[in-house]
Amino acid sequence: MRGGLIGIIGLQGVGKSTALIARMSWGIFRRFLRYITLTLDMHETQAEPRKLIDSETVRKTISTERLAEDTDLELAELFPKHSDLRLQAVRLLMHLQEYGPTKQSELGEELDMGR
Repeated sequence: MRGGLIGIIGLQGVGKSTALIARMSWGIFRRFLRYITLTLDMHETQAEPRKLIDSETVRKTISTERLAEDTDLELAELFPKHSDLRLQAVRLLMHLQEYGPTKQSELGEELDMGR
């Protein structure tokens, strides 16, 4: 039941999983709520659910493809004719959020871009 949202995500402030969902939402509150709902649904259907929702569950639930689909309108302004670049942009942003600043040469190798 979703009434236990605070207990599941963690009562001691904003947990890492909640912060990750917030970053993935790009400041759009409806998207944030939808991602929380999807994550809770995924958590409830796990065979052996953990007490707290972790970042791994969030990443499994909200895939890069879903993010690319949800942010398509925003990214279409930057890449109007190249939908493949939109997906790569989302992958790049998620990588930078997770690992922080990275050299451009390393990004190309790590994300398999330009091949």
